[in-house]
Amino acid sequence: MSDLLLPASEQRLAATLLRLVAAQDTPRLRISQSELGATANVSRNVVSRILGRFSRKGWVELGYGCVEVRDAAALTASFRAPAEDTFHYK
Repeated sequence: MSDLLLPASEQRLAATLLRLVAAQDTPRLRISQSELGATANVSRNVVSRILGRFSRKGWVELGYGCVEVRDAAALTASFRAPAEDTFHYK
């Protein structure tokens, strides 16, 4: 559960996806965006935006009520690198 300590939403979501895939021993997760958001401590709107980005990169495939991880190595690299959706407050 250390993935919940990651500061950026994108990193937390990537790490959560990988944790769930490993726990279920299958790349295809039957989970809604709301459930995924609750698991990763990210709003459903943010989950939707990030999953869309992951999908365009070919890292995941999205379906109704499911997410299939296509490139676990890229997801792993994404949560070890600086995230794109980090918010800066002034």
